[in-house]
Amino acid sequence: MAKQHKQSIKEKLQNHLEFIYKDRYNNDLLEKTQQLIEKYAAKVPQKEQKWSHEDSILITYGDSVVDKDEKPLKTLERFLTDYIKETISTVHILPFFPYSSDDGFSVIDYYAVRGDLGGWEDIEHLGQKYDLMADLVLNHISVKSEWFQNFLENKSPPFWARHAVTVCT
Repeated sequence: MAKQHKQSIKEKLQNHLEFIYKDRYNNDLLEKTQQLIEKYAAKVPQKEQKWSHEDSILITYGDSVVDKDEKPLKTLERFLTDYIKETISTVHILPFFPYSSDDGFSVIDYYAVRGDLGGWEDIEHLGQKYDLMADLVLNHISVKSEWFQNFLENKSPPFWARHAVTVCT
């Protein structure tokens, strides 16, 4: 039986980019992507404590638990405290930013919490009681976003020059 070749990170990345960009793929895209990864990899903090079999994570939308008298994030915090506080260690909140489409994945403003859910203070309160995770979906952005509009208008300083790769066909 032939030994299977284990792909390197670079090979995996190249395969993904070729799949995504098909005929538009070129090696320059791979090089730019690798440069971005190398630039930011060292800035990612390393957490000493890892997850264990004792951890339990709740994955939820911010409005999964509602009460007509309060914002959903506050209701979520109250529900967790009253009913399952001892059961979970981490809360993973699915997209909670203002969005234009795609069930929260077409983000308009990454600096804001959807007003109908609550505010940053509600996110902070959850973070004081639980380890907190969130879907930032940075690879999705709304055409209504100020960032995207600035990109289209080539406004300076170009945010996208630091954080995005454009591919011309």
